[in-house]
This record gives sequence, C-alpha cells and structure tokens, in this order.
Amino acid sequence: MEILKEPVSLQNIVAEAHRQATEAGEDGYVDPLTGLFVFTSGYHLSRGYCCNSSCRHCPFFENQ
Repeated sequence: MEILKEPVSLQNIVAEAHRQATEAGEDGYVDPLTGLFVFTSGYHLSRGYCCNSSCRHCPFFENQ
C-alpha cells in the first residue's frame, strides 16, 4: 500500500491534471469531477483574449 505524502484534495487533483495536460502540449483535459473539458492556461494564452466565461485556468482574470 502506498502512503500519501500530502492530503489528496480536489485542488491537488485538478492541478495535477492541468500539469499533465500542459506538459503533453494538450489544449485541455477532462475534469476529474464533472467530466467536462477544461482548457489549460496555455490554450487561453494562445487564443490571446479572455472570453469572460470565468474559465478555471484563465491567465487574463488577474487583469480584469
């Protein structure tokens, strides 16, 4: 049995899914909780603008 070194939380699971998708050069990933497709921050940057949909990884949100 593997002993976890940090608590497993939805935030950790989402961060790992985002990291894996980004490293693989993918535009997004399937949300582990909802099953919906979520765009990565890299995809948003390549698009070049905010769509004002409150996307989870929106890099433009801080500027609004």
